[in-house]
Amino acid sequence: PNPPTRPPTYGPTLSPQDVNVSDYAVAGTSAFYEEDMDEICKFEYGSRATVAEWNDLDDMSGNRLAKTLDALELNPDRKYFVTFDNNKYEGRSLNAFYASNVNESGNIDYLRISGSFALALRAEPNIAGHPICKTVA
Repeated sequence: PNPPTRPPTYGPTLSPQDVNVSDYAVAGTSAFYEEDMDEICKFEYGSRATVAEWNDLDDMSGNRLAKTLDALELNPDRKYFVTFDNNKYEGRSLNAFYASNVNESGNIDYLRISGSFALALRAEPNIAGHPICKTVA
């Protein structure tokens, strides 16, 4: 008899509400917007690592998001690459999606924790930053 086969996993194995804080990390490698961010995440955190998806962060409870952002220790002077709807760029442009904890105009989306500002999604061309990696897929 053949052992049962497990169907392939195409997305996160846990719902965004169940993700552990330790499932996210900022890559130590600084990158230019056109580089392969998934490769950077895989190099630093293993073959299952990917660039963090904005929607996964957006779907977190306020408590989970607060803990995740505290653990990431984001610097307000840096940009942090993420994907949005699994896209690296906004539309057909070369405006790369990134997250920032600086509250300015031009946000595509933003997240709040208990009413206070937490994180903004933006897109710009010709930028450098660090990918936020989801270390467990």
